[in-house]
Amino acid sequence: MAITSVVSGGKNDRFAVGHDDMLGKTRTAISGASLTVLAQIRDTGFILEWLAGNADDFQQILIQVPHWRKMGTPLDSLHLHYLTSTAPNAGETVFLDYAYTWLRVGDTCPALADWTADTHIHTFAGTEGANYYGMMLIATNVPPPENEGYGGMILLKLTRNAFGAGSDTYTGDIGILDIDAHSQKDRLGSYNEASD
Repeated sequence: MAITSVVSGGKNDRFAVGHDDMLGKTRTAISGASLTVLAQIRDTGFILEWLAGNADDFQQILIQVPHWRKMGTPLDSLHLHYLTSTAPNAGETVFLDYAYTWLRVGDTCPALADWTADTHIHTFAGTEGANYYGMMLIATNVPPPENEGYGGMILLKLTRNAFGAGSDTYTGDIGILDIDAHSQKDRLGSYNEASD
């Protein structure tokens, strides 16, 4: 009988360290100018929340850290899966201001001034078209909290800077399909209900 060896770390090695998505839960919020737009995709009757092209709409996202996460490692990325409402022109931009914080069980939520904040600028190639499904990287290599433990949360506030001076140039709406974090994993989950 022949014995076949398996090279660890190969593409199909199910025991190799991998990466996966930590899905976010959106929370509709009121902006300074309007509510987040609720509208269907084309004529489908499938309703999405949209960041309007004429207002500084924002969205709040909660991401619970799963027990398969390799604690103490950076997040690969925070990213937005989106649809366009109209076809963007080449070079048109979307400005996304973001702020996030980690929460560990037992923490006190910090004031917004103490969250990590920055702006992501997404530039369209002009080949996307209307109702195009794309992905925007919001942040990469996000450092973990100190003494990370199980049951943690990531709070993310995402604002489209679409109104007034210094705003983006794409006039269409951005439909939010999902906002999630990509993280390294090192096992299937924890051994106990709440912790190890």
